[in-house]
Amino acid sequence: MKISLFVLLNIIALNISAQSTVLSDFETTQTLPDFWTFGCFYEFTENPQRDETNPSLLVGKVHKNARPSMISGLAADLSTSIDLNRSGHLKMKVLALTKAGKVRIKLESPSSSVLYTELYTEIAKTGEWQELIFPLDKADKKYNRIVISFNVGELSDDVYYFDDLIWVPTSKQ
Repeated sequence: MKISLFVLLNIIALNISAQSTVLSDFETTQTLPDFWTFGCFYEFTENPQRDETNPSLLVGKVHKNARPSMISGLAADLSTSIDLNRSGHLKMKVLALTKAGKVRIKLESPSSSVLYTELYTEIAKTGEWQELIFPLDKADKKYNRIVISFNVGELSDDVYYFDDLIWVPTSKQ
């Protein structure tokens, strides 16, 4: 299912420092690229649990429903490439209300489905916002599509909130 995200997911190249790039923060109302979902429902909504870790007003909400497909997620083409020559890490804030588990970020090249890298990390706890870190290995590759999946390979009926997806390279080139 393909939907246009005018205010829904803010995947932009907005420099917040000399090195970090905000890929999504849900607070900026700019024209956004097309975004598609598979095996889940997506919306942007008010933050259900504002705290020190995430005081944002607006966040993304993913409802991974227990449909026959165990693969689900959201994907978008980025307006800026993630350059693995600059290595670093991706970070994202996540709130899991009912179930912890793995989060996968898959970086792809839209020109070829065989050019990708997958990054995994764990949601350690439920009921509170936490910042997840996805380390990037240095490689001579650039990606400009991102796919976010929660608890890949599991049939579940869970809700996850996410915010502030940021790429932090280790150096400028």
